[in-house]
Amino acid sequence: MGFIEMDLGMKTQGGVESMPGNATVVLPLKDGIDIPYPFVAPKD
Repeated sequence: MGFIEMDLGMKTQGGVESMPGNATVVLPLKDGIDIPYPFVAPKD
């Protein structure tokens, strides 16, 4: 499995970030294992 960790947010028209957040995206790898659903991320 491949993991992408992202910081993201929404900005107002004035350029002020009003909704910061983060997300982890899990992608299957070619010839890798299936990703279970629901997916529970491992603890660091």
